[in-house]
Amino acid sequence: IANYGADSNPNLTITNDVRSWGIQVVGARNDNFEIMDYTSSNSVPKLTVQSTTGNVGIGTTTPTSLLQVSGATPKFYLSNTSGGVDGKHWFLSNASGDFSLGTTSDSLATNSTFLTVKGSTGNVGIGTTTPTSLLQVSGATPKFYLSNTSGAVDGKHWFLSNSGGDFSLGTTSDSLATNSTFLTVKGSTGNVGIGTTSPGTLLSLGNTGANTINISAIATSTFGSGIDV
Repeated sequence: IANYGADSNPNLTITNDVRSWGIQVVGARNDNFEIMDYTSSNSVPKLTVQSTTGNVGIGTTTPTSLLQVSGATPKFYLSNTSGGVDGKHWFLSNASGDFSLGTTSDSLATNSTFLTVKGSTGNVGIGTTTPTSLLQVSGATPKFYLSNTSGAVDGKHWFLSNSGGDFSLGTTSDSLATNSTFLTVKGSTGNVGIGTTSPGTLLSLGNTGANTINISAIATSTFGSGIDV
């Protein structure tokens, strides 16, 4: 198929009893390659490949990146047909300006959103679609690990957690199975525990060994037990 006139539009139309599709090169649009649905009242090409950049646009004729998808609520699926039940399809979406990442059911009807970035604030939500701070992690027992792979045995992972409304700070074993909690703040009372997970007063100190408070100008100072100032 050839048409050598200025701003010419050579095209090929494929039609059945229901629809009419076409492929064309549009001279008026920098000789871009386009796929059109001539049956639709919407004249926007379904797919555009820019002649000057090679950029591909789906739902737009002016893609500004290698691939740009445009629509009222654009959504991209990455599907693994060998995945488990309701675990075959991961998605990326832009709904009302908010970015979402998650999975959807096999029928593509029910979404489970794992990460959300609010377009209006930049707030990031993990386990919530309405984060109200820069980072909000939500779940039954949310836990955050800070891991140093070069750390000592059973000393690589520090954690912050919220369990039953109580805040905890500590370390966990290399297998992430056994916790050592160093600081606890009770959500019901505000009591702080160091060396105990059940502080009964505003500040409770507990240890299976020596109980020590040491205030010293020497950073490496040690003391056996009791209070040393």
